[in-house]
Amino acid sequence: MPIVTKAVADIEKHMWPQWLPWYVCNLIHWLATGNSVVRIKYRWAFNLRQRLTKGQMITDIKEKYATLRIYGSFCSEIDEIIKQAVRACNETCQECGCKGAVDRVYAGWVYNLCARCSRKISDDE
Repeated sequence: MPIVTKAVADIEKHMWPQWLPWYVCNLIHWLATGNSVVRIKYRWAFNLRQRLTKGQMITDIKEKYATLRIYGSFCSEIDEIIKQAVRACNETCQECGCKGAVDRVYAGWVYNLCARCSRKISDDE
């Protein structure tokens, strides 16, 4: 499973109560936000979601300067999941997905690349 997908799944598991079936969590989230973080679809569903998740929510996921960024309001356990995902991304080549000897490369943009992919980018320039 890709690093970011796994991190989001782990975060969602920690945010929602364990007794609540997953399809119900997804339905409540959709009714609350319409799968958006910038609007509220139904206020009653949003209030229910806030109570069930204790106000925790992912607001943004992006890559900035070759580093994974996950923004939102979280508890300390979720912060640890995010730190693990960031470390895993920093040790993974963005082009081929190999792990290990990955360096940060500045080629007009910042990348985490293995030696082979780094040579490929420098040959293209």
